[in-house]
Amino acid sequence: TAQLEVSIAYAPHATVSAKGVLLIKSAALASPALGEQPMPAMDLSITHDVTLDQRERTLRVDAFDLTLNQDGTERIKVDITRPFVLKWGPEGRHPTAGEAKLGIAISGLDARLINLFLAEPAEGRVEQGDLYADLELRIADMGDRIDARGRFGVDNLTIAGEDWQMRGLSIGQDLDISLDELDVLKINAAATVATIDGQNAVRLSHDGNGCFSTRDGTYT
Repeated sequence: TAQLEVSIAYAPHATVSAKGVLLIKSAALASPALGEQPMPAMDLSITHDVTLDQRERTLRVDAFDLTLNQDGTERIKVDITRPFVLKWGPEGRHPTAGEAKLGIAISGLDARLINLFLAEPAEGRVEQGDLYADLELRIADMGDRIDARGRFGVDNLTIAGEDWQMRGLSIGQDLDISLDELDVLKINAAATVATIDGQNAVRLSHDGNGCFSTRDGTYT
């Protein structure tokens, strides 16, 4: 079932605003890629408050909150912790954005959802696992800098193919990166840890500054 409550205000060539809540209850996913075990029904809630001012060439997001629950437990939470403002000038001018923060939290989300994004036929499939994430994205310097920090990964992962299976796998990724002027990606720190049945299998880490140019593909 779905419920949508939105109020929209509109003035020609001036302002359009939308404020409300989108509720989707007891949504069920069914796909051969998810296997025979049914996935718990999901409840989705999205709260938003957005204003587009065409005269001032400004888009303002005062509120955005996305929550996904399964079996009464919160699995995904996405929200902005302060209003986001995007301004743009005449054609050809670089748009600017005020500082904003976006939080992304995932806990115990069924990792079989990964199968929905795998190409067919895939050599292996996810049979079990719990996805998690605790990330913060920050827009600063009038939109010229985007920072991403936090951790994400999967626990209790089981993957299998036609004649093989791997169980008890956990993969975690720590991340601290920044994108300057949409051109230079800076890797401040990163670490990847993979374990099998609690025993370290792979550990890769990068500490210090590494820069990747999205313009010419060089890394320093």
